[in-house]
Amino acid sequence: MIVLSCHVMSCHVMSCHVCSIDRCSIERVVSGPGIRRLYEFLCKQNPKQVSAAVTEALRVAEDQKEDQSAVIARFALADEPDDLCLQTLNTFISSYGAEAGNMALKTIPYGGMYIAGGIGPKVCLISPHRPTADLITRC
Repeated sequence: MIVLSCHVMSCHVMSCHVCSIDRCSIERVVSGPGIRRLYEFLCKQNPKQVSAAVTEALRVAEDQKEDQSAVIARFALADEPDDLCLQTLNTFISSYGAEAGNMALKTIPYGGMYIAGGIGPKVCLISPHRPTADLITRC
């Protein structure tokens, strides 16, 4: 479990570093806006891999007050996925699964554990590029 905790911790620390957030919590990464934060971090780490098409789509989404995380997911799940978007989504899914596993260990839910909210069902649609079994087994 230490590996999972370190992975989750490093993800939210890097995310908070990008956004200059004073207080870091796992919710800053394992949430809809967390996808955008992770993408911004990866862009700063890999500036040569940043796609002009993704940058433009994110700008348009911001101008129209649309969800930028959905734009990143769309590019990650395209027939020819954008590398940074796909890496972002994979990191997000890994962190999501790790935190779900951590929560299960903290609460020991003998009757099972339900994952609620909007992200969970959407994550299950990612199976063409990453088997959701990875997420489920971490839970």
